Amino acid sequence: MNTNTGKKLDDYLSRGFGVCLLLVAWFLYFPNTAVSPQNSISAELATAAIKHELVYPPRSPLYSLLSWCFVDFLQLNPIANLSIMSAVFQSLSVFILFFICSSLLRNSILSFAIAALWMIYIPVMNSATIVGTTSLFNFISCCLLYFSFAAKNKKFVSSYDSLFLGLLFGLGLSVNIAILIWAPFLLCLHIEVLESLESKEKLDRLGAFVCGLGLGLLPYCLLFIKTSTSLNLAHAPLTSISDLLLYLFPLGLSGSTAGSYSLKTFLDTMISEAPFFLLGWLLLLLFYFKKREFSVLGLLSSAVLAGLYAYFLFVSGDPDTYKMQILNFCNPLSLYAVITFVVAISLILDSQIMKTAISVILLFPTVYLVPLALAATNARNDHVLLAETQAILNEVPEGAVFISYYDRSSSMIRYLEQTNNQSKSLILINERFLDNPNYVSKLQHKFEIFNNLDLAGKLKVEEILGIAIRARLPVYSHFGVVVPENYVDLPVGVSVQWVSKSMPVLYRDIVERLVAFCSRWPDVLAFTNFSRIESEELKQTAFLKPIENHLNHFGDSPLAPPLHSAIKQFQLARIDKARNICSSALAKISTNTSYKPGPYLPRY
Repeated sequence: MNTNTGKKLDDYLSRGFGVCLLLVAWFLYFPNTAVSPQNSISAELATAAIKHELVYPPRSPLYSLLSWCFVDFLQLNPIANLSIMSAVFQSLSVFILFFICSSLLRNSILSFAIAALWMIYIPVMNSATIVGTTSLFNFISCCLLYFSFAAKNKKFVSSYDSLFLGLLFGLGLSVNIAILIWAPFLLCLHIEVLESLESKEKLDRLGAFVCGLGLGLLPYCLLFIKTSTSLNLAHAPLTSISDLLLYLFPLGLSGSTAGSYSLKTFLDTMISEAPFFLLGWLLLLLFYFKKREFSVLGLLSSAVLAGLYAYFLFVSGDPDTYKMQILNFCNPLSLYAVITFVVAISLILDSQIMKTAISVILLFPTVYLVPLALAATNARNDHVLLAETQAILNEVPEGAVFISYYDRSSSMIRYLEQTNNQSKSLILINERFLDNPNYVSKLQHKFEIFNNLDLAGKLKVEEILGIAIRARLPVYSHFGVVVPENYVDLPVGVSVQWVSKSMPVLYRDIVERLVAFCSRWPDVLAFTNFSRIESEELKQTAFLKPIENHLNHFGDSPLAPPLHSAIKQFQLARIDKARNICSSALAKISTNTSYKPGPYLPRY
């Protein structure tokens, strides 16, 4: 009786810890989703959902399918709700990870500490607050691991269990091919379970798993549906299975500067960006020779696959791309390391006293860091990118040429055009794709001003400027990319620097429009919480840096000193003072009878 009472008490305690983690994760992740959107795929996916298009490269067909459901069945705004969906999936991932740890360790306090530390790991937090596929990947991975361990504990796997596990694995592949790193580990788990079955039963289970896998891969059929023009014009739609395979295995195979890194660079990046990954390797080396079990062999094989995947990212070429990819890959690596740690403890330590001692050690950083993480969410609760993109769209005249270096700005403009019925027939151009022959060819077919031009497969920004001038079209862009914490792109609504370099006669007009922009900017952000931001990093790298770049180029302009003063007030979060300085500078130009302020965007 006492044993049953103790077991019930443990169950209640475990559920209480799980619910507590779920609530903390929700309050930790959800406020940060207001920083919307934070990467290029967000606006692309949202706009694609509205227009029933696919983003090429398609990245995650399952994620695209969920985006469509937001629009078609729930009638929800995808740009906001995709962020919330990421927070929900990541919160559930933390919740499920706790029960995975609890089932292996039989210690709720230690399981709580491990899951909480993973919850506040920076790459995990970032994946929960941006529109992206990583949170969904973590959720499916945790479900797959949980039900695999459950099957192992039952010592029997029915055909339905195998079908369900195959379905989860297929859905994981429909999100990210990195799910393959779990394949050896899961295989070894089920070898332990299936080794007592007869051959016919094993074949039945294998057949059920393959059927489930096929069902999980069905979202890839979306890639071959003929839709209207793709959003990312630099990539052609998939038309064959070979195209799909080339998309799935691009890393390490086609980098233009493959192998340009040194081994030291690779190791430095892994140490700084993926410490959980190294922890997993260390634990494998420590306990592999102690107990030779199938699960250990599976973890070791999974570690080799994870290392190869990370190395392919390393040799893929572009340093910025590698940095971004390895940050994304930190999520499956960190989850792998946590599972390795939990399995190691469960194999090595049978004593509950030792497990409790470890949990006490881990609870110290948990109790210290979780409140800090919760407090930090308030400082980033704003809509800066959405606010500025709306301001830019309001300023851009009908039929203008908009040039952006990254596709974040053009994607956001396209999204707002779709949702707010603000279509202005803009010519949206991504500068970084201008040396891509496929992209240039699509521009020629899509936009009339590029028709009948011999572009030789490449375009330069200066050529676009000349073409637009001859067509009497205004050209609009932003200069500089501001990326606080490498996750948010904030385009600034001022003319790009090469305009002033190429056409010095427009010098004063550009300065005037810069002043006008500065005077409007505080009002544009009136509904945000910028004044509460106290982060020194945000002050130093916030959206005003490109304006400073312009002022440095303008040199000895009489307007430069007051604008520098305004920027200083912005950085000190003194919004009213900054507004007054900008308004005063603008008034000096407006009262000058020899000059009439032109439109915000000049027509050349």
